[in-house]
Amino acid sequence: MMFPRALKVLFDQKLASDPVYASSNESYNCMILAAGYFLYDVILCITRFNENGLAESKYLMPLANYSFIFAFFCCRVVYGPLLSKEFFVATQKELVNPRTGGMSAATIYAYYVAMIMMNSLNYYWFLNMMRLAIFGGKKVHAAEKVEHNHED
Repeated sequence: MMFPRALKVLFDQKLASDPVYASSNESYNCMILAAGYFLYDVILCITRFNENGLAESKYLMPLANYSFIFAFFCCRVVYGPLLSKEFFVATQKELVNPRTGGMSAATIYAYYVAMIMMNSLNYYWFLNMMRLAIFGGKKVHAAEKVEHNHED
């Protein structure tokens, strides 16, 4: 239900022609559905995660984790910066030739700061996810390393 709607919005030429101000009923519907799915996932994870045994599963939990990392990488690390660049280019045109009643320069610059922060956080979280996936979730303190080396 969501995927075909999202593709329709992503490839809508009317929306693509004005990425700063264009909107449609379908794009609003996608935002509402996405927020609903997100809320549902949060509630489901909080209430049923351990109840269904996924957390103890030898195969399902790693599959879920690696699927999440892959989706995060594709959406937030690859596609997110591309959208940020598209927004940057479109708003640069807006700064050069502002529309009456359009976004102020201060608002546009605030969005730039937010984009940089969000993209930086996405890289930070992705690197942490990869570190956990490769090295595991156990932290070894320096004192334990020294103690372990003396035992050998």
